[in-house]
Parts: sequence; C-alpha cells; structure tokens
Amino acid sequence: MDKYGVLLNDIDIKKIGKKLALAVVFVNLLRKLLLAACIMIFMQYPTFVIFSFNFNVLFYIIFINWNEPYIEHKTLVQAIADEYILLIVNYHLFCFTEWTDNEQKLIMGNSIIYIVSG
Repeated sequence: MDKYGVLLNDIDIKKIGKKLALAVVFVNLLRKLLLAACIMIFMQYPTFVIFSFNFNVLFYIIFINWNEPYIEHKTLVQAIADEYILLIVNYHLFCFTEWTDNEQKLIMGNSIIYIVSG
C-alpha cells in the first residue's frame, strides 16, 4: 500500500473488496493501454480506432456504474460525467474521417472546443 496506495485513493475497498478494488485499477490502466495500442497499431484504419475508443468508454461507464467503486457518490458522478464527455467528443471524431468536407470538420472542431472548455 505504501508504493501503490495512490492508485486506490478514492476506491472504497471495504465495500467492494480487495480483488474488485484491484480490478478497478487494472481495468482503468488496461483501457488506457488498449487505446494507445489501437492508435499506434491501427493508424491506417481511423474508423476502427474510433469504434474501439467508443466501446472502451462505454464498457468503462457500465463497469463503474455496476460496481460503484468510489467512496463518495460525488466522485462516481464526476467519473461518469468525464466518461460521457469523452463519449460525446468521440462521436464528433467520426466527422474528421475522409467522409466529410472541410466545412463540416471546422464545425465539429469548434463544437469539440466548446464542449471541452464548457
């Protein structure tokens, strides 16, 4: 706990147990690693990367809703809201593929800026 206790800071170990608490940390790290790997490996297929990112975020929303691993309800709501913002931005990324023109890309880029900064 001295070395890796920071990873379990907001997680309620007493409520969900040690194994599930470690699983929450592992899933969070694994999803970030998978996203980076998908971006590096499938650079030629941007639509596949967007789909994998989409399912990654959806899985994590379902996972943290199902287990409710955080001590405070406020932290859970914040984590879910963060994931929903990522999901909305991810849906905008479809407009940056080769199927749209430059005007649509400009509109979607401005929309992403407004969502993230607001």
